[in-house]
Amino acid sequence: MVQDLAQNIKLLHKTLKQRPKDAGLHSLAATTYERLGRHADALPHFAFLLSNAPHPDEALYVRYVKALQATGDLPKALQMADLGLTRYPASFSLSNLKALTLTLNRQFEQACEFYTHLASNAASHPQASGMCGFLKLLKSDMKDGYDDYARRTLESANLRILGTIPRWSGEDLQGKRVFVWSEQGIGDVIMFLGLLPWILAQGALVSLILVPK
Repeated sequence: MVQDLAQNIKLLHKTLKQRPKDAGLHSLAATTYERLGRHADALPHFAFLLSNAPHPDEALYVRYVKALQATGDLPKALQMADLGLTRYPASFSLSNLKALTLTLNRQFEQACEFYTHLASNAASHPQASGMCGFLKLLKSDMKDGYDDYARRTLESANLRILGTIPRWSGEDLQGKRVFVWSEQGIGDVIMFLGLLPWILAQGALVSLILVPK
């Protein structure tokens, strides 16, 4: 497969020299480089397509921003995400990419503001409210970070499990049954398992569920 794509690239280069303004050839080149993971080589073809298409579609902006992220050109990725959002302001994909680009660029406050904006439409971005919490935790703002994370909207699969169970809000646990569920990766599971002895010491009856990863 990779060898076939490499052969295609050689043929595309030869043909593009003869027809440098052929949008179809640039589109094929961008797609081929994407599949090869050669994102830097795909960039000039995306740039050509955006500059020459009378009405660039949303997917083209999304692919261009992802390629820019992959090459580490975060300022340009943010610029392209903003440009795409001027044309497609309701795009979930571009909004998510902008928030991710801000996060990767360590612009945590701006990213948190944007995730808060996304969270206003929880149906399209159920995890947005929790992302602010993650960013605050990265800055060691533990209290606000956990508070924001707790306010996130659960995804539909998790909602089926947890939607009918009341959340613990700090009341006395003596004799009460507590359901403890591991949501994140193995590192978080190991870290928070250290709290189980404290929960048991409060007299709680604990049911623990771990999801295989």
